[in-house]
Amino acid sequence: MKKFILFLVLICGFHFLNSQTISADSIAKYDGKVVTVCEKVVDTHVSSGDSKVIYLNFGHPYPAQSFTGVIFQGDVQNFSYDPAEFLKGKTMCVTGTVKIYKGRPEIIINKPDQLKIQ
Repeated sequence: MKKFILFLVLICGFHFLNSQTISADSIAKYDGKVVTVCEKVVDTHVSSGDSKVIYLNFGHPYPAQSFTGVIFQGDVQNFSYDPAEFLKGKTMCVTGTVKIYKGRPEIIINKPDQLKIQ
């Protein structure tokens, strides 16, 4: 079991090490690619309802954000802090797979090690 966990950690680490650092302005060109983008979280939003989703808007406030970091309710437990409050106003690098959702780029954030505060 320990070998399997080590294997998963190494694979995830390799995956993130092979990401390309890009500018927030060009993120839409990388749909489906693993990238690292460094930018400021200018505002955050927590959806209402039973299944809360945290939206971290980078670069510019919604609806003109460069891209959005999305943390689903099931992943919030992976953070030792409230991402919506703690990350607001911070400049950070986000690593993950770019997805285009409703014409806007986003990166799903499942765990804190996808974020590096600068």
